[in-house]
Amino acid sequence: MDIRRAVSEFIVHGGVLLSRLRSYEGEMLNDADLHLLRVELHLLDTEVAHLQRANEARPNKTASGDH
Repeated sequence: MDIRRAVSEFIVHGGVLLSRLRSYEGEMLNDADLHLLRVELHLLDTEVAHLQRANEARPNKTASGDH
């Protein structure tokens, strides 16, 4: 699967998950579930920040980020 497609699908699924977390279903999660979710979000956030710094340091980027 193309990485951009995977990101797009992740965003769609993330929106669905966000809606479910905000509903009564979110209250059904236990501390372990919430911890795992926070850890995964932290890992994703850390990796995205790393990729953004790498992209900013690259010379000759196009507007879309393609080379």
